[in-house]
Amino acid sequence: MKKIVLSIATVAFVTLVVFVSSCQKEENVDKSLIAPNGEFISASISALKEELSYVIKKEKGDFNILNFEYLPVKDGYTVIINYQLSDGNIDSIVKTNIPSDNSLATNIVRLKSGSENSGGGSGSIYHKCEATGNCPCKLVATVDFNTGRIKYSCGDDNCSDCVMTITFD
Repeated sequence: MKKIVLSIATVAFVTLVVFVSSCQKEENVDKSLIAPNGEFISASISALKEELSYVIKKEKGDFNILNFEYLPVKDGYTVIINYQLSDGNIDSIVKTNIPSDNSLATNIVRLKSGSENSGGGSGSIYHKCEATGNCPCKLVATVDFNTGRIKYSCGDDNCSDCVMTITFD
């Protein structure tokens, strides 16, 4: 009888330890990496920085991710990632897994494929704006709730000195 009670107690204790450790692992996940639809945009902040380093020109130096702005899309995810370069400049990039046929982009200078940037073929699409002149260049992404299309643009209508690069990974 003691062996049965001891065996049951041991199994219960091991089960409890496994359960508690799995709960603690879940708490270590950075919640900002989970899109509103429940998908992970990346496994970790460091993995995301590695992904983005292929799109953000390496000669600009290191960068820190500041925050995430998720767009209210029906399927998949679209997130504006704001980051600060080592020189203090703040910039942004969009990461999405929504196919480009559901978006409209203006001021496109170049389309790149993952084979060009060794990104690993994740199926992600990145939109990045860069200034070519003196006016400020800010990435803007909006959702048309009637059609579900996402519109990407650089700066405002008064600035033509911005170009967008779309990278397909």
